[in-house]
Amino acid sequence: MAVPDEAILKAMTDEAPPRDVRYRVFWDAARASHPRLYRMEDILGDSFAAILLTEAELNGPLCAVPETSAAQALSYHKKPRWLAQGSARDFFDGHVGTSSVKENHWVHKALGGTPEPRPDWSRALRWTPRAADPNAGQAPQDPFTADKTSSYQQPYYYEGGVIKAENYRKHAWTADHASDHIGGTMQPVQATPRFSPFYVEFEEYLGGHNFGGGNCQFDFLNMQLDWACG
Repeated sequence: MAVPDEAILKAMTDEAPPRDVRYRVFWDAARASHPRLYRMEDILGDSFAAILLTEAELNGPLCAVPETSAAQALSYHKKPRWLAQGSARDFFDGHVGTSSVKENHWVHKALGGTPEPRPDWSRALRWTPRAADPNAGQAPQDPFTADKTSSYQQPYYYEGGVIKAENYRKHAWTADHASDHIGGTMQPVQATPRFSPFYVEFEEYLGGHNFGGGNCQFDFLNMQLDWACG
């Protein structure tokens, strides 16, 4: 019989091992977790995790896909498809579906093709500096709750100062600003989180995430995560 996820979480966070042997595997896994594993929760109560890797770890062999039989025996949830076919292919299939012309879909273009159905399929990232960003090194500011002493500039303005949809403009200096970037000007789909200057912002296709059609901001100084759906 399946049990609530809270029971598994309790087994992972308790100091003493659980009396029920079915939960021991989760307690053991928590004790053996990576020393730089950070667990986070967003404002909706969704759970996320990140691991900060050394250069040697990043360049080392990939980890094996985790064993999920114990979790499947206790959880209400089905086994995630990405465990078998990888997050990229799962993301691709979820968005492209049965489209007869997959090559024209934006996901196909973003990933540079159709991902192979395996967990280790990936694409290399290329990092290039922004030609102009007046907000480099500054903490992002929400336009409605901004620190009045900050010199942070919003990436947009309204022609003539009249706040109407037809007057919305982007500053010329945002022209080369890619959606996936490190620091500088933040362009979330919704509100701007109170983050440090040391953050990354990325779209959901970067890693095969599913944020409901939005983008993510991750402050790796304070290990905080936020995302905004479109």
